[in-house]
Amino acid sequence: MTNYRTNIDEAATLINAEGSAWNAINPESVARMRLQNRFKLG
Repeated sequence: MTNYRTNIDEAATLINAEGSAWNAINPESVARMRLQNRFKLG
């Protein structure tokens, strides 16, 4: 759960830094995608 929370915080920081163009991006969605795609293939 800590990793999930960390990902949310990192995504929120990045989204806020990019300004209004990224306001529609949900930090929780970013965290879920990062955790789902953490396994590298190939």
